[in-house]
Amino acid sequence: MQKVLLSLLFLFIGLSSKFSQYTFEKGYIITLEQDTVHGLAGSGNTKTNAQICIFKTEEKAQPEKYTPGEILAYNINDRKHYVSKLVKEGKDESEMFLEYLMDGSIDLYFYTNDLNCKSE
Repeated sequence: MQKVLLSLLFLFIGLSSKFSQYTFEKGYIITLEQDTVHGLAGSGNTKTNAQICIFKTEEKAQPEKYTPGEILAYNINDRKHYVSKLVKEGKDESEMFLEYLMDGSIDLYFYTNDLNCKSE
């Protein structure tokens, strides 16, 4: 009986902490239909933000996951703006969120990967 209760406890903790690495801040998403939906956007690390957008319409709402291609863009607290783009790395192509740094005659985006990073 204790093993069952302990297993249920770990399952509950795992499910409740599913989005715990995200800090939710004021933000919005732009849908494929170009509608802007305001709410709270999850701010993760740079690599995670390039792969997924976690968004909820209000504090108590269940967070929803959006991958690149499911929305056009998302914004976190008017501080970080991500746009969905098709990126080529060698022969591979993948869709990801790029951080939009500058809008001008030339647009500037930011993206990083772990391929050339070394840690000792």
